[in-house]
Amino acid sequence: MEYGGIYLDLDVLVTSPFDELRRQYACTIGREQETKACGSVIICSRHSPFLLLWINSYIDDYRIEEWAYNTGQVIIIIFASITNLSYFNVITYACGFVLVV
Repeated sequence: MEYGGIYLDLDVLVTSPFDELRRQYACTIGREQETKACGSVIICSRHSPFLLLWINSYIDDYRIEEWAYNTGQVIIIIFASITNLSYFNVITYACGFVLVV
């Protein structure tokens, strides 16, 4: 949160720079399915409002028994409920869909 940055799972192969995403968007997260994000790629700016909402969702609605609920479905739920952030968009980048806030 304090510095922002990039998180990648160990099995992610990066084939192009993230510079454009870092400059244009406060937060970029991979998208696995229509109703599920994929936390294997997370690129967020310093003090990203979305990242704060996502972290707080673990306090309010953590479901350890449901595979990828907090890392996948909650992200989509938060995106759908955001009204005070300027925008969010779904773009195609590299080989998959990326949710951008």
